[in-house]
Amino acid sequence: SKKRQFRQLWIARINAAARQNGLSYSRFINGLKKASIEIDRKILADIAVFDKA
Repeated sequence: SKKRQFRQLWIARINAAARQNGLSYSRFINGLKKASIEIDRKILADIAVFDKA
């Protein structure tokens, strides 16, 4: 489905950005949950692509 394809795309983008910063996708998402940060994957993917800080 389209929703699943977009979710896969978002996860791939987040994973690429996380790995550039020395983290795996799963450790990154786990860290966000532990810090009680509730940003969905769509927004995280946008940040990963457009914010190179």
